[in-house]
Amino acid sequence: MSELEQERGVTGQVALMPLIETARGLRDVDTVAGHPRVGVLQLSELDLAADLGLYPAPDEAELLYARSRVVTSSAAAGLLPPVAAVSLWAGR
Repeated sequence: MSELEQERGVTGQVALMPLIETARGLRDVDTVAGHPRVGVLQLSELDLAADLGLYPAPDEAELLYARSRVVTSSAAAGLLPPVAAVSLWAGR
């Protein structure tokens, strides 16, 4: 990215918004959040649920740990708060 930015005359650096969508991504979220290009994280709940092999109950309590982990990692890294996930389970 740095090479492309320089080649195209981009001033500054393009910030990234990684999606945390697997168990491995959730495990490594502190490393991801700590990367200098990351500006904000997002939790891809549907993909994470599929990776974990679960179907959340109406209260979505199964996702509470993942949500809390992404929020905590973001705050610890000095990032903006995570972008709220779109829930396909809302209203069921």
